[in-house]
Amino acid sequence: MYISILWHLHQPIYRDPESGRNILPWVNYHLTKNYSQMALLAEESGFPCTFNIVPCLIEQIEDYSAGRADDPIQKLLESDPKELSAADRDRLKKFIPQGTDLQDGARIQAAALRSFFRPS
Repeated sequence: MYISILWHLHQPIYRDPESGRNILPWVNYHLTKNYSQMALLAEESGFPCTFNIVPCLIEQIEDYSAGRADDPIQKLLESDPKELSAADRDRLKKFIPQGTDLQDGARIQAAALRSFFRPS
């Protein structure tokens, strides 16, 4: 018996067609949290598999790689933590596990960023 492993990687386009701004951060999130680790693991282990990446995901990855992605979450992660509003901090807290009571902007940014790399 032969088995073929095919990883089908896809994300819909999360960019608002009028403003060009990303509405949701899921391409960036999954790219840093899952996709890159999967590819690295397959490469390091020599695991025989195929990655199928749909064209709209490739386009969005290229936008992030070239610095063209207008991602509000990425901007909040890169902002001066002292300048984060209460609404900005609340938006970032959505990426932090429930029950974590952080108020400091820098700690919220760090915890949100760690969530991008924490295993699910």
